[in-house]
Amino acid sequence: GPAVVLPSFDYLLRVPTLSCTTEHAARLRRDEEKMKGELAILESTTPVEMWGRDLDELEVALADFNERRVFALDKNIKMHAPKRRHKKEIVAEKRAKNKAEREQEEKDEKKAAIEKKTKKVVDRKIRKTARRAVALQSPASKKELSERATRNAKEL
Repeated sequence: GPAVVLPSFDYLLRVPTLSCTTEHAARLRRDEEKMKGELAILESTTPVEMWGRDLDELEVALADFNERRVFALDKNIKMHAPKRRHKKEIVAEKRAKNKAEREQEEKDEKKAAIEKKTKKVVDRKIRKTARRAVALQSPASKKELSERATRNAKEL
């Protein structure tokens, strides 16, 4: 008999880990609801209404274009079509932007980790000094404790 071809699910192995977050899932659900709303509007719109809406948008765009053209002619400005960007340029810009965002996130995470570690060390020193002050019950130890706490607070 004919060979049965099973569907491949390899694409699931290539899904970025960041796509598996609850925030991403919530965003996708919101997008789905938005798209469902747009689909319902399109399904309830007749082709004649769509055509009329498109013509209205075209009239607005033409009026804007003519206004800018008259302004440019008055100012003797040459109007040029916007430079067409190639897909490679757009993709390269997105990659650079994503890379910069990832690097910034990494910097922020490292900074937060350093601050957390520093806070732990300071807290540990304060607790150690407090235990010594309690153990010694001396005014000098209590004074040293308050001085260290003040100095450590200033360092943060």
